[in-house]
Amino acid sequence: MNKKLFVIEGFDRAGKDTLLNDLEKIENKKFYVYKSDLSGLPKYDKEQSDFISWLNRFIDTQIKQLNELFNTYDIIIMTRLIISDEVYSTLFNREHTTIKYLKNLREDVEL
Repeated sequence: MNKKLFVIEGFDRAGKDTLLNDLEKIENKKFYVYKSDLSGLPKYDKEQSDFISWLNRFIDTQIKQLNELFNTYDIIIMTRLIISDEVYSTLFNREHTTIKYLKNLREDVEL
C-alpha cells in the first residue's frame, strides 16, 4: 500500500483545525493527525528575510517529521504544507520557497 498524505487547505478560520481536532477523537483510527507548530512565525510584510529563513526551517522540519511518521503510519492527515506556500507566494508576490522540498518527501507517498 502506498503511503498517503492528506493536506487540508483553506482560508484562515475556515475550520481546518476544528476538523483535525474532531479526527483526533476517533478511536482505533488507522491514521495519524499531524499538527504543525507555527510558533515564532514572523510577519512577511515586516520581516521578509526572517520569514523566509523561518519558513525554510519549518518546512525542513515538517518533511523530516513526516518521513519519520511514515515509518509507523500509512495515512497522515494535516493542515497546510507546501501547497499553502505556493498559493500565498503567488498571492503576495513573494519567493516560492517550498516547492524544492516536495522531492524530499518519501517517494512512495501519494500527495
